[in-house]
Amino acid sequence: MFYNNKTNLVQLRMKENIKKFEKLSGKYSLVNMLIIICQISLWAYLIELMHGDFSLYFKIPVLLLFILVMQGIFSMMHECTHSVAFKNKRLNYLVGCFISIPFCINFRLYSAYHKSHHSRNRSRTELADVIFPGESGRKKIIIYYFAIIGGLWILPVVASIIFPLLPLSFVKKLRTYKSTMTYVHIFDLIDSKKWTFMRLELISAIVFWWAAISFFHWNWQTLAICYAALAFSWSSLQWIYHIRTPFHVMDGALDLRLPRILSLLILNFNYHLTHHKHPKIPWNNLKNASETKSPESLWLRYIKLFNPPQPIHDLSIIEKIKP
Repeated sequence: MFYNNKTNLVQLRMKENIKKFEKLSGKYSLVNMLIIICQISLWAYLIELMHGDFSLYFKIPVLLLFILVMQGIFSMMHECTHSVAFKNKRLNYLVGCFISIPFCINFRLYSAYHKSHHSRNRSRTELADVIFPGESGRKKIIIYYFAIIGGLWILPVVASIIFPLLPLSFVKKLRTYKSTMTYVHIFDLIDSKKWTFMRLELISAIVFWWAAISFFHWNWQTLAICYAALAFSWSSLQWIYHIRTPFHVMDGALDLRLPRILSLLILNFNYHLTHHKHPKIPWNNLKNASETKSPESLWLRYIKLFNPPQPIHDLSIIEKIKP
């Protein structure tokens, strides 16, 4: 009896803490706006430096910083997707649309996929690290390595350009592949109104990039180098939090350890298990809300990411997952 009362008290306190961590303030919204201004300014400045007549020894650190800044921009996109960057829901959408343009991914498309990912995490269609009976091991391995060396960024970019140009009725036919392709689940969440907004986002992105390239006189070769580095780094870091984790929708993620300065620059995105458990907690409270006692090093986990997918024979543990 005493034990049960004590357990209930601990759970109650945890719920109270979670509510406290989820609370958004006007000050927090202002800080996020200042962060976004700094991120976009750094994005443009670092690309300008990459266009400069500097040595390779100077440009490599600039490129690494560019990658880090872009990860921070993506993390803020992620906050806007969950409507936790600002108290105002519409502001989350508008800012999310804006900062997704330098990242080259349609915000509405990304939001639809990411929200469905939270309900399907580590279910069968998201197990890229597993070779199922009857699957071609060679094909699965090729797809896996293509994804982590750049494909996870390249495919959404291509989709962001092509999909809005197509009729929604045509694209929705892709839903017939839901049992094998995780990304087509997004079309369950997109209606004709959202499809129109996606087209407006594409037009806005074209205008933005045309204006930026014209004003700064950027060339495609330098931009290609910057975004190739982004494609590799971001794609490999996306799966690092989920690969070879438990087959569980919520617990199939990891909190990973990083130096505090790096964790802040990517807005505590490395506390990913905590985020999956409590997606309404904003980035500044994720570290304090984390229940992981000794998180594994992100760098060590990064090395393990490049191990190939492995066969699985006991499907019963996967069939229990309800996406």
